[in-house]
Amino acid sequence: MTNEPPPLILITDDNPNNIKVAGSTISTMNYKIAVAQNGEDTIEFAKKKLPELIILDIMMSGMDGLETCRRLKSDPTTADIPVIFLTAKNDNDTIKAGFDAGAVDYITKPFNSQELLARVKVHAELQQYKKALQRLASLDELTGLDNRRFFFKKAEMELMRVQRYKRSLSVMIYDLDNFKKINDTYGHPFGDKVLKKVAEITKETFREVDMFGRLGGEEFAVMVPETNLQGAITAAERFRQAIANMEVETDDGKKVPVSISIGLSMYPSNGCDLTTLIKGADVALYQAKKNGKNQLSTCAV
Repeated sequence: MTNEPPPLILITDDNPNNIKVAGSTISTMNYKIAVAQNGEDTIEFAKKKLPELIILDIMMSGMDGLETCRRLKSDPTTADIPVIFLTAKNDNDTIKAGFDAGAVDYITKPFNSQELLARVKVHAELQQYKKALQRLASLDELTGLDNRRFFFKKAEMELMRVQRYKRSLSVMIYDLDNFKKINDTYGHPFGDKVLKKVAEITKETFREVDMFGRLGGEEFAVMVPETNLQGAITAAERFRQAIANMEVETDDGKKVPVSISIGLSMYPSNGCDLTTLIKGADVALYQAKKNGKNQLSTCAV
């Protein structure tokens, strides 16, 4: 875990002194500490920052810890964040209520510093490992882009957001021209080098808010939210030209030119579900290939 940033721990208690004591204890582990004093702020912070662990007081004014935990666990964004309850009560009913609400552990107050540190360490670092495994499972091993399954999952969520706020987005499907010939001529290791270079330029050319993935073989996809047709065409052409300007060098120094063809569809003009948008972009990609490759084709409105 040496390459991972330190775990972010959120401490929630409506008593500032309790926060100070718990925070000073946990900070000896060099963890990042954030604090909240009520349930509403806890939920808002958790959604934005996704801490590795939440330490939550049960007895708070307003929304108590149990209800706060229930709401965290009912939201897919925060459901996987582990919660440790701090409670002055250690009766069986309170402990059961805490676990029923979704907590992974509990610590009674006043707490023992070593016990607090041990339990925080276990749950925070386990959460880091889970996140690391999830990232690995979502990535295409060769290119580092999202894999097919994860790209479609993210794209579905983004389309739902765009539909909710009545915005627009574009979907681009692109693949490398004559890639079989590249593999046959220079070998599959060189073909892999080309794919990695294309993925690298994809990440450099598009925005951080855009989503890109490798669908399989030499086929890739990009979803560009908050973009009208002209903006999408401009972005696609800029990307196509960046690839056309690229040359990949073989081991013996030969520079091999590369090009891509792109199919573009738009929401809502070309469809209101992801399957239809992908199909439209695929049809446009086929047209770009048919028209001579190294070009962009848009889905008919």
